[in-house]
Parts: sequence; structure tokens; C-alpha cells
Amino acid sequence: MQRNATFLRDVLHLLLPTLYLHCVYTCTERVHCHFSFCTSLRRTYLPVCRSLKM
Repeated sequence: MQRNATFLRDVLHLLLPTLYLHCVYTCTERVHCHFSFCTSLRRTYLPVCRSLKM
């Protein structure tokens, strides 16, 4: 069980910044940044990335 949790954390470490940066890039390029996905991504994952010390 512990190994699963570590694996999940490592996956999140890899995926979250990628998703967030993709969102930021899309937004700064002004390619329709009104996606609810983008908004929820910023609101949800930025604090998560900070807490994971990205």
C-alpha cells in the first residue's frame, strides 16, 4: 500500500506541473482560456503544486 502511495505521488509530481504549465501557456497565448478545465486547473493544482514544492 505504501509503495502505491509513493508511486501515485511521483506520478502527480510529473503530471501536475505539465498540466498546469500547459494551461498557463494556453492562457498566455490567448487561445480561448475560458475553459472551465483551465480555470479549475489553476484553482486546484497551483496550491497542490506549491504544497508538493514544485
